Amino acid sequence: MRRPSKITDRGELRKVARDILDEQISPSTEAEYLRIEKRLNGKHWHEYATENQLKNVAPIRAAWRRSMAKKVLIELSKSDDQELTGVERAAARATAAEHVELLAEAIDYLRPAKPKSSKRNGQSTLPSDWRNKLLMAMPGKYKSQFMVMALTGARPEEIRRGVTIHALENGVLEFNIQGAKCSQVTGGGQDWRRLIVDPSVCLPLFGPALHDEVSRIGGEATLPVSTGLGLQKAITRTALEKLGLPKISAYSLRHAFASDLKRSKTDTDAISLAMGHVSRRSKQFYGRWKVGKSGKSPLVCVEAAKALTGEERIPPWLSHELSKKKGFDNKS
Repeated sequence: MRRPSKITDRGELRKVARDILDEQISPSTEAEYLRIEKRLNGKHWHEYATENQLKNVAPIRAAWRRSMAKKVLIELSKSDDQELTGVERAAARATAAEHVELLAEAIDYLRPAKPKSSKRNGQSTLPSDWRNKLLMAMPGKYKSQFMVMALTGARPEEIRRGVTIHALENGVLEFNIQGAKCSQVTGGGQDWRRLIVDPSVCLPLFGPALHDEVSRIGGEATLPVSTGLGLQKAITRTALEKLGLPKISAYSLRHAFASDLKRSKTDTDAISLAMGHVSRRSKQFYGRWKVGKSGKSPLVCVEAAKALTGEERIPPWLSHELSKKKGFDNKS
């Protein structure tokens, strides 16, 4: 494989680092990576693994990647510091580029990486009513959490932190979510977001059940905070054992939520906020316009902690309509 050319553009360098640091990991994994980072003491992961004759290099390499990504952002911050001289800023930028080049070279020397199955790509192979069928098959103690994930696209970690739900008029629900994928280093992720959703639009089976459940206890409820992985395991196990669907995970619900919003032509900035993103471009990695449920958008209103950043891409549905219009105009 030909080695990619060296990246020098600051925006591209920053994106490489942010993509690494925005990868979702649990608090325990993050703590483990910090301990490994101290043990590395600045050494390259492969050098450390070779010296210590390690067989399982995956956590060492992952911790090193995150450490290098942080260094890239630190150097890029220096390159923007107007109090430094031009030579110092240029040197910082060059160092950032060198760090990214090392990241690009960081291949697994022991075995080729296994290709990851994409939950986003897997959406097109699922039956259209898979969420309804899975809800009916889920163990009772997980049904509420499952419905909230399906209606909001909340991450598993956000569910574990507890989501507050308000039952509004006409079956509409309000969800207050504490963001889980937030970084003080990159500025990524929404610390909190509030969604008002009309479940009758895309998941009519879910809305009445959850609305009635919340209404019975005074119109407001908070999902119990959990530290375990029981919900995620239950979703995958139930889908496989009860429905014969091997490609379902908790994140499949997040992708399906994004697909519904894209298909219903929801405002693109509203989609980003609803997904808990700060960058407008992040939503392109979630859901597919072609597999979402068409019709009215289920998202009534959304607000979040931070303003959005970055440029917007033309959404597929608008690109499709512009192409049709262009073709029509050419015929006339």
